[in-house]
Amino acid sequence: MKERLSNRVISIPAGAVDWPFHGSPRVLTRPRNRKAYGYPVEVDPFPCYQHDVELVTEVAAKVESLFPMEWVPNYYVLGVEDLGRTNGHSNRHMIYSEGDDISPYEPYIVLSGKRIPLHPAMTRYLVAHEYGHLVHWYIERKRGFQDHGDEFAKEYAGVRGIEASFKYGARNWHSNIGELIANDFRICVCNIEPEFWPHEGFEHPDRLPEVKQFWIEQRMKFGWKGEETKAA
Repeated sequence: MKERLSNRVISIPAGAVDWPFHGSPRVLTRPRNRKAYGYPVEVDPFPCYQHDVELVTEVAAKVESLFPMEWVPNYYVLGVEDLGRTNGHSNRHMIYSEGDDISPYEPYIVLSGKRIPLHPAMTRYLVAHEYGHLVHWYIERKRGFQDHGDEFAKEYAGVRGIEASFKYGARNWHSNIGELIANDFRICVCNIEPEFWPHEGFEHPDRLPEVKQFWIEQRMKFGWKGEETKAA
């Protein structure tokens, strides 16, 4: 039985920062699976405002119901800011097992704190966007593509009629194919904050019927038909 969603939305206040003797202050993720190791997230320890935990839980319930996955994430709501200065990020705890009764990874989402209060629209956007990254990786795994490979991304770029760019970092975020996938998911599947389209030079998915159809097909093929996640 899946762990309740409310138990997977984890508040990590500024006072929970770990201070090692060497290296930057950090917070540690807490995977549910004992065979997975937590990851350190390097942070600026300046106390920040957190995303509203109730709103995170509400939006997470919505996006998980719209595209259920077997491997459900934890959501880490930080009271400090990730040193990358992004709004958040997604990742996976890899799980190595010889059995078939265990997920090959445990996904998670980190929502960074900020120095001024966060608008609720930012929370809605960010939860859906980061979940879109997890859906990207989930479809890759379900289709037998290599983890961290580029087959699915290149195929998706073809649906959009563009060349896939994998550049990242300064001033490359808006053109990165993974970010386009995540925001297309947010709009086409979740219909969350559709007016926000931060991809200069790229068509909004509302103008691309083939992109909308693509996501309809992905939901039909890969939206898990098992037990639904329940918010409580």
